[in-house]
Amino acid sequence: CSQKPNFFTGQKPFYEINEDWNGSGKVVEKIEFDRGVKVHGNFKSFRTSLIEHHRSKYDNSGKKLSMTYFGDHLYSDVKVVIEQDSDLLKCYAIAIIEELGHPPQEEK
Repeated sequence: CSQKPNFFTGQKPFYEINEDWNGSGKVVEKIEFDRGVKVHGNFKSFRTSLIEHHRSKYDNSGKKLSMTYFGDHLYSDVKVVIEQDSDLLKCYAIAIIEELGHPPQEEK
């Protein structure tokens, strides 16, 4: 529900939702990864929150954090995610694509 490609280029906020989600929710200023379901948002906010969360809970050494993104479009998922690499965050992308093969043969 990220509405690509605006997820990578825009500034839309994240919203926290509950099981009764009706299309709107509470705007999230800072993502807390320990609770709740988030929708919409933008990659810049996600990246900043992920790095802060990791450093505050697990590692303050400055060690590079890595994340993996799964997507089904080579440009708007894979290429754009890889371009988000930074000194603090290594971004890997995995493309989910249909198997290339021969079309099914008609039975005679």
